[in-house]
Amino acid sequence: MAFRMQTIVILFSAVFTTILNSNFVEPITFFKHGNIPILGRADAYQRSIDEMEKPLTSRDHDASPGQFPWMVSIHIIQIDNDDQYFHCGGSIISNRWVLTAAHCMKQFERILVMFGDVNRAHADYHSYQGPGFAMMGPLVFSHPYWDGHHENDIALLYMPEDISFGPTVQPIKLSGHMDTYKSYSGKQALIMGWGLNGTGRKTAILQYGFLPIISFEMCYIHGYITSDTLCTAANTGVDACPGDSGGPLIVYSQNYNRYVQVGVVRAGVNKDCPSAYPGFYTRVDFHYLWIQKTTGILF
Repeated sequence: MAFRMQTIVILFSAVFTTILNSNFVEPITFFKHGNIPILGRADAYQRSIDEMEKPLTSRDHDASPGQFPWMVSIHIIQIDNDDQYFHCGGSIISNRWVLTAAHCMKQFERILVMFGDVNRAHADYHSYQGPGFAMMGPLVFSHPYWDGHHENDIALLYMPEDISFGPTVQPIKLSGHMDTYKSYSGKQALIMGWGLNGTGRKTAILQYGFLPIISFEMCYIHGYITSDTLCTAANTGVDACPGDSGGPLIVYSQNYNRYVQVGVVRAGVNKDCPSAYPGFYTRVDFHYLWIQKTTGILF
């Protein structure tokens, strides 16, 4: 008989203190250039910051091990009439926490999270065999005001053990309260995932590409969007596709001198991919207070 897990929704930060030490504030070190000798890591691999101004024109590019060490593959059994197996993306934000989308956690029964591996075929919902490692049974904290569709489509996974950092496993810095009103319009953004590629085929190897972020106003003319939305340009040949949900939208920040996650791939990704419509993401800094209250991480 399958063990059914229950989604935990946090309404007040005090609830979380029953799970962790009431004085818990998690110290996190985010690595800058040159701090760790990881060949091909995201902040020093072959495409320099200047080269991002000439973005890759498709997302059909295989990631190498350690190139995006924050990226995780989430394998899920969902209870929906018949049990369905599917996967989402996510990002490591500390040694216990993973950030993803709330819609990925809807009616779940079992979850396995894969770390330090670019080949999702090494894992399924109950086992893992590969060069990285995996954990099962994280606690799920979906945003308490997720509307079941697009608004507040963000969730946190608390892992049952510490995530062991190493050359292929590292956290990503999140955009925080200082960035809440910042416009990213015109910035080149990095996306990645194991979803459909430009030919409509699923791939076992993590794919990535670059595309520009557009203004809130430009995105609005394409239809209704929520206040916590970031949008990327249409008709670029690069897009977040089905299977990429929960994955990060990342920009390089000159202020922080590192890559920063600014968005999460949310529900309603374009089924025709790449699409003639903008891509939609949940804006991370819009939810920084909820993330801090839930995790204890100050950023």
